[in-house]
Amino acid sequence: MPKKQFILKENGRHTLELTWRAFWKNFTVYYDGAPIGKIEGGGKGMRTGKTFPLPDGSELSIKLKQTLIATELEVLHNGHPMPGSATDPIQRIKQAYVIIFIVGAFNLVLGIAGILFETKLLYLLGAGWGTAVFGLFLLILGWLVKARRSQPALITALVLYLADSLLGIAAVIAADETPGIGGLIVRVLFIIGIAQGVIAIREMNRA
Repeated sequence: MPKKQFILKENGRHTLELTWRAFWKNFTVYYDGAPIGKIEGGGKGMRTGKTFPLPDGSELSIKLKQTLIATELEVLHNGHPMPGSATDPIQRIKQAYVIIFIVGAFNLVLGIAGILFETKLLYLLGAGWGTAVFGLFLLILGWLVKARRSQPALITALVLYLADSLLGIAAVIAADETPGIGGLIVRVLFIIGIAQGVIAIREMNRA
């Protein structure tokens, strides 16, 4: 049975637990281990959402939100995302810098491989010093986002990755080849994930 747990630190320290079965059925909310309510109707009921009054006088709102990347469980406490929940800005920023680290590490390793090994595949991929430097620069940007929540670093990483994606697609088309659907989907998801991090940092700065 899937479940999520949170800690409420307002008005004392309380535990909040959400459990459900397949297809979001029997979604139940527990406060300090005691059930306080359910959302009926499976996925349809979850997309409608529901607000629960909590024993400490606060409110908990739960809703299933469909995004371009995935279906997210929105958990709001007094109108603000619960820390650790899917729509928590900190989680979105973490998602963004993890993507940057993945792309950076991949390009760094690919570039080093291109420098050390002269193979036809690496040559076609354009692996070499440029790829390695690009990957290293992305890793530095990712560190700045993680350590300092740097919005300029995150925007720079987004622009660079978007430009790299467009150039890669253009190179494939110029070679009279068809870009792989799987690769395109991954790139689009990564771009959206980084963009969500940019929005999250702006929201936190505004707050």
